[in-house]
Amino acid sequence: MKIINSGANSLELAYSIFEWRKVKPIIDEIRQTTGAEIQIYGGLFKRAVISGTTYQMDGVRKVIKQKYYH
Repeated sequence: MKIINSGANSLELAYSIFEWRKVKPIIDEIRQTTGAEIQIYGGLFKRAVISGTTYQMDGVRKVIKQKYYH
C-alpha cells in the first residue's frame, strides 16, 4: 500500500489485490470510525480515494498509522 496523493480533504491509496488482506481491515475501520467517503476502483492494481472534512481526514490518517505501520 502506498499513499499517492495527500491533501487536506482527500487521500489516495494505491495497492495490489495481493495486499487486500492488509488493506480491507483498514478501510472497514475508516468507514466505521470516521464516516469519510471511500471510492475504490481499478483491477489488479487498485486505488482507494478517501475524502471528507479535515477532522475526518485526521482520523483517517490516525487509523492508517495504527493499523498499517504497527
